[in-house]
Amino acid sequence: MIILKDVTKLINLETSYRTQLAKKGHVTRYDFSNILGISPAIKDTIEKAKRIASIDKPTLIVGESGTGKELFGYAEGAFTGARKGGRQGLFEMANRGTLFLDEIGEMSFETQAKLLRVLEEKEVMRLGSGEIVSVDVRIIAATNKNLKDLVRQGKFRADLFFRLNTITLHIPALRNRPGDIDYLTRCFMENESCGIKEMDESVHRFMNSYPWEGNVRELKNCVEFMVNISQDRIHMSHLPEYMLEEDASAEYSPGLPVTAVTSRLDHDVSIRILELLSQKNMGRRSLASNLREEGLAVSEYRLRTILEDLSQKGYILLSPGRRGASLTVEGSRILPILKP
Repeated sequence: MIILKDVTKLINLETSYRTQLAKKGHVTRYDFSNILGISPAIKDTIEKAKRIASIDKPTLIVGESGTGKELFGYAEGAFTGARKGGRQGLFEMANRGTLFLDEIGEMSFETQAKLLRVLEEKEVMRLGSGEIVSVDVRIIAATNKNLKDLVRQGKFRADLFFRLNTITLHIPALRNRPGDIDYLTRCFMENESCGIKEMDESVHRFMNSYPWEGNVRELKNCVEFMVNISQDRIHMSHLPEYMLEEDASAEYSPGLPVTAVTSRLDHDVSIRILELLSQKNMGRRSLASNLREEGLAVSEYRLRTILEDLSQKGYILLSPGRRGASLTVEGSRILPILKP
């Protein structure tokens, strides 16, 4: 005896179900074409991600906040409506699909235990009932934390870590992607209605030396801010204030960008700095305090730039730490010439 059944209804039902998921936003918003960058670091990462995408194994994506961990095919909620900690029906909704778990390092121990069971047994128990449901779900987890350190601290299950760590993809930080800062800046400008604007060389150098702890997200916010508050050209004054303040409070580094001293105020400040240093060595904060008292107030960032310019000319010697700046022989010689 042969029993034949029309599977059209089942196919239509599954199609309708997938359509409803799409309407709720449970679909991926990104693919590899959305990943911007020209540096070897990001290109190598993309190629590795493409190979990993075809492997049906748990995958762990590791990267600092703002690096774009969801640009690798899935966003929070992709296919499943995934949220931190989860909610009823996630694994059943993701059956035969992919479940993306964002910031897994913040997951509670209780939820970690449940996730481990799903990975090991491929089964879930519905809330409010004792029914066991088989599921076939690929887990892609992302974190900006060092899970191995969390395991040592007793904040993350070792068995879950090793189960998730089958395949790991590391997303490089923006500061480790030479060439991408300029490229991304132009891309973000093109997305703004104000269009692409020229920027001063000092802004260009500043942006390429800035640490970008917020990575691509911080760069995007910075570019959008500068483009919208500037007129025709972007100057240092158009950078977000917090960036200049953070940069000015950092320790001196010989690798920082140098901008020529050009304005009359800069010239007067430079002369007064040489005069102060002819009396005794001073750090940047002491110099700033003395200048303010004499009505020569400049921003910490500008003061630092002037000091670097004087150092490059050989007029002063900049030393790290409390030793501060000191006047050189050349500085002593040039001071009477510079004074009006």
